[in-house]
Amino acid sequence: AQTGDRVLQRVHEPLSDTDSVLLERLRRELSAMQAVSSPHVVSILRGPSVVAIRGEDHVFYEEPYYSGGTLARRLEGGALTLDAVLILARGLLDAIEALWSTARLVHRDIKPSNIVYDDSHVPVLLDLGIALHLTRTPSDS
Repeated sequence: AQTGDRVLQRVHEPLSDTDSVLLERLRRELSAMQAVSSPHVVSILRGPSVVAIRGEDHVFYEEPYYSGGTLARRLEGGALTLDAVLILARGLLDAIEALWSTARLVHRDIKPSNIVYDDSHVPVLLDLGIALHLTRTPSDS
């Protein structure tokens, strides 16, 4: 993949008539994620959008394609070098700090399959689907 390639993500099975709350919550979550500016946190390029497919509404959004693969894939090849571990640790700390300081988000699902690398080998944290949004009131969840 080349720089500028994008991935279209489907975030939910078909919406039901009662999922307007889910869609509004998803819009708020993606808006919070769009406010975070860090090379170590996934960028939301567009969305969410509701698209009708075979008579059912599906929710989609776009994010960049990261050509460097996942940390999980890299670990299949064996242990990381010390330099790779330090780059990963610095990147994750930057991501956590950016999520917290910008949007009061706590990721809650950091794992090797949710960490990808861009074409410059920079680690990027993905999938904020179960993130805790501390700026919300209980009625927002």
